[in-house]
Amino acid sequence: MIIKGNNWYFISNTKDDCQELMKMFWEFHDFRVKEINYRAELEQLDLLLEYDDRELNVILRFSDTVRMRLLPTDDDYDNNWIFDALLFIDKEGNFVWNDGNGIPADTETLIGTWIQSAKLQYAVVDGNGNTIKIPDRIVKQVCKEYNYHTNKWEKTIEIFYPKKVR
Repeated sequence: MIIKGNNWYFISNTKDDCQELMKMFWEFHDFRVKEINYRAELEQLDLLLEYDDRELNVILRFSDTVRMRLLPTDDDYDNNWIFDALLFIDKEGNFVWNDGNGIPADTETLIGTWIQSAKLQYAVVDGNGNTIKIPDRIVKQVCKEYNYHTNKWEKTIEIFYPKKVR
């Protein structure tokens, strides 16, 4: 897929920025790898992730890629929905993204596909490959949780602050 548009966002190489990105997209639970595009001449890898409603696509753009391992976590990788992805900063200060289950320490402990890079940008992509503004339902999430102490449903609101690439 050719990605067009300038609605790109970035995160800093910090634990807090990694956690915010992961929380904003629900730890990529119920997403799956739709497409991977590696361009060696640009030292860039695009990882297109599709949500199970088939309407939300998120692209993670890794640049200054250090290493990657593409390894299905089971035999049915085409339909392998991610349960709980990881994004962390390794001891060299690189981003590490992983679609399997592992311990966020180093790449040797990770199961499944992982990508390691110095820089990471992301975007929400429509069905035509255009980057779009992150929808309000993602940036401002309203959740209902059951409080077992009060026996009532409680509404919580979480607001995220994506940093736009200029």
